[in-house]
Amino acid sequence: MKMRLPNYEYINLDSGWCTDCDEYGRWAARTDLFPNGLRTVSDYLKKNGHKLGIYLLPGIRKDAVNKRCKIKGTDRLLSEIVQDQKEGCGFEGTTFMPDVHNEYTKAYYESIADLLNEYGVSFVKLDAVGPGGGSEYYPYQSPDNRACTRMLYNALRKYNIWLEISWYIDPSYAEEWVQMANGARVYVDIESYSTKTMTSTHRVMQRITSCEKWAAESVIGSDYGFYVDLDAVLDLIQGRYPTSTWLGLIIKKF
Repeated sequence: MKMRLPNYEYINLDSGWCTDCDEYGRWAARTDLFPNGLRTVSDYLKKNGHKLGIYLLPGIRKDAVNKRCKIKGTDRLLSEIVQDQKEGCGFEGTTFMPDVHNEYTKAYYESIADLLNEYGVSFVKLDAVGPGGGSEYYPYQSPDNRACTRMLYNALRKYNIWLEISWYIDPSYAEEWVQMANGARVYVDIESYSTKTMTSTHRVMQRITSCEKWAAESVIGSDYGFYVDLDAVLDLIQGRYPTSTWLGLIIKKF
């Protein structure tokens, strides 16, 4: 990266940045991609005027429960607060929903925020948030994980880390989302998953149409500190670029 990308503020790593948890059940950076850790990446980006963002899911990682990881700073196992083992998000088999959102659950999310701060992270995309998720054709694929989302949001605020919720977020809960996130990606992926084009006119217009519902709620914008994300749509008319970009593939190891 020899020159700064125009007007980008955040460079965000998609889900592939992490495939395992640490000893406390927290999201750990892949050592094969980041042998020197994520702090090296965030420091490198900072020199170029950018901030590091990453991808997370709500709930408690399933592998952390299976490994009987302890919550950092306590003598409690994560498995003790997910004995019902209900799905924690819209991607089955990835996380568990806490049975109760008590001081130990709070400690777990605070430890995640501490780790992300050590990484130098400034932005978190929290995917598979519910109630909602899925698409207009297959809606409500995510369970109600608002309590998890709120706990993570409160933990991240200590370090001024931006939290954005994602996956066809339901605008009927807009007044609540404003209290637990800085923004929402309001529709499914803009990628067309085609070998010919990155996206399509239809996919672009889908999210434009979705914005009408959010505008009707009158709780978005700088007055509320909550913003609608159209998923990296470039405004060609005014020549403005989005404030963040996603890297689905890591080319260079750090």
